[in-house]
Amino acid sequence: MTHKTKLFIKRTVNSSRIAGAAILLALLGLSACAPTPTEPEPVEPEQPQEIEEKAKKTAQEEDYKRAAELFDAAADSYTDPDHVSRVLLFAAENWVKVDDIDAATSSIAGVNPNRLEDNIAPRFWLVRANILLSHDQARSAAQQLDFLYGSPEGLEKEYYVLRSRIAEHNNDYIDKAGYLIKLEDFLQEAEERKDNRELIWQSLNELPSQALQEFHARDEILSGWIELVLISRQYQLEPPQLEQAIEDWQEDYPDHPGNREKAQSILSQLEDRYEVPGQLALLLPLSGEFAAAGEAIREGVLAAYYSSDFDHPAVTVYDTAGDPERAVKAYRTAVGDGAQHIIGPLTKEELERLIADIDQFDVPILALNSSDEPSAIPDNMIQFSLSPEREAKQAALQARQRGWEAVVSLASDNSWGERVSSAFAEAFEEAGGVIAQSANYDPAETDFSDPIREILNLNVSQQRFRQIHNLLGTAPQYQPRRRTDIDGIFIAAFPEQARLIRPQLEYHHAQNLPVMATSHVYGGAPDPERDRDLDGIIFVDAPWLVGATGAIPQGLTHSEIKNHWQQLMQRHSRLIALGIDAYRIVPYLDVMRDNPDERLDGLTGQLYLSDANIINRGLVSARFVRGNPVFEMPTREGSTNEEITTTEPAEQREQGEGS
Repeated sequence: MTHKTKLFIKRTVNSSRIAGAAILLALLGLSACAPTPTEPEPVEPEQPQEIEEKAKKTAQEEDYKRAAELFDAAADSYTDPDHVSRVLLFAAENWVKVDDIDAATSSIAGVNPNRLEDNIAPRFWLVRANILLSHDQARSAAQQLDFLYGSPEGLEKEYYVLRSRIAEHNNDYIDKAGYLIKLEDFLQEAEERKDNRELIWQSLNELPSQALQEFHARDEILSGWIELVLISRQYQLEPPQLEQAIEDWQEDYPDHPGNREKAQSILSQLEDRYEVPGQLALLLPLSGEFAAAGEAIREGVLAAYYSSDFDHPAVTVYDTAGDPERAVKAYRTAVGDGAQHIIGPLTKEELERLIADIDQFDVPILALNSSDEPSAIPDNMIQFSLSPEREAKQAALQARQRGWEAVVSLASDNSWGERVSSAFAEAFEEAGGVIAQSANYDPAETDFSDPIREILNLNVSQQRFRQIHNLLGTAPQYQPRRRTDIDGIFIAAFPEQARLIRPQLEYHHAQNLPVMATSHVYGGAPDPERDRDLDGIIFVDAPWLVGATGAIPQGLTHSEIKNHWQQLMQRHSRLIALGIDAYRIVPYLDVMRDNPDERLDGLTGQLYLSDANIINRGLVSARFVRGNPVFEMPTREGSTNEEITTTEPAEQREQGEGS
């Protein structure tokens, strides 16, 4: 290696060392400039007081779910039992506002009411009542509020709203209206008060007129509302009389909250929309198999026609003879003759053919039967019938309102019995009830022991006796025992069968079980001697037939109709009532379309229009007493005294024939 080569290597090595040293010095310099790493400072946890204040602010911003979560978090941080109870109560209140009842229940469970300050203690009972009512425990909810001994100061609004909800749950609509009247004193906004008055009106309209007439209100405001409801019902299809009646009411109640807005709206609603057609056509079977039914409808229409003091349309009757083809032809003829509204046809077959054959109904039609396919109802058609299926559904709801949890069903072994019992079962189960067992009977027979023993489980009792007898080898004293897991019996029957069923139920140890039925158990005319065997049976029916209608115009009372059509009244009173109601509601149909909450006190029931263009009938309940059907006033849930109120002697009550 030459000297030059050695020198080059030496210089290269030295250069590399110098460069490495420079880099090292630079890095050391950077390290010297960088801050020394330190541990992060611990974050102080929020104090429970801070969480509580944040929760209160969040609640004021109406974010109730987040507020409830924060109050629960504050409870987890507090150690003082007084503070824990306070914030858990606030948490439960906010959970109720977002309808999270499970969370509200969890929060309120940790509250000790004895730890609450006097100014917030009433909230505890309000929250508990809300929770219990959400679980359908209305009676227990009311008991919670009883601890308050009246509305707590500053919480009157919440108290009366809750009381009104409990009353509604119990179907006590007069009490509901009373609490809403008290609530109005604590409503600040005019719109709130207006909405509250509408709730009062709707609540009272849930009751039959007879129930309102029998109630004697000590509160003048409630008394005024009741009178206004009754006036609107009695004269709602007679605007001239209605106007005078409302003027008289306004003089009697000059300072009543309903004096201006509600009274005026009742008048303007009818004056603006009440339209009597110039020409009315009736499509009815006046010959053939259904001639008597058609005649009853026609006479009902004429009775309503002559009893009205308002404008009368020209009425033309077209005989369909119950023939579907003739019904279609009659419709087209009526339209060609200038009819502006049509009532009919009467039979289901006629109606189905009409719907199938007519592409577009240019003239409004009120059909007197119902299609099996409600979705097929044309826009310009409304259906109004005495549907047994809808009656059975109301019987089911009546049974549930009486507290029946489980029932057995006994129906005739035919298509009618199947339809009625199925409708009852569907509605009863939808309302939370249980059909424990069902059976059918042959309507041509007179001995119904087998199906009765079946639904009462007497066969099981007999089988147990036989097993004991075989085991012991002797015959012990034996008394058959019916089942004890049911609250009542539903029967689908006409009078002939019902008069046999009721005594046979008693014979088979069911004398203490209440029996519910549709209107079909009542033959029409009072017949105390034959109907004594029906004593105790509860049934739903049209108000006119059990003396429960308080809005019958002059000329349409039972006695007056009976004087003119005694024979028809013996067999077809319900169809006469259907004709009367059909004629009376034709001018009112536009009002009913525009106001779904409107109710008309008809002879066949409290009438209202459904979204499916079907006139529904709100029926009343009655009970056979000494062979007479007697209207029952609505009772509160859990009441032990079911007061039965008769408004007329039995021989003067409205009567009718099952459909």
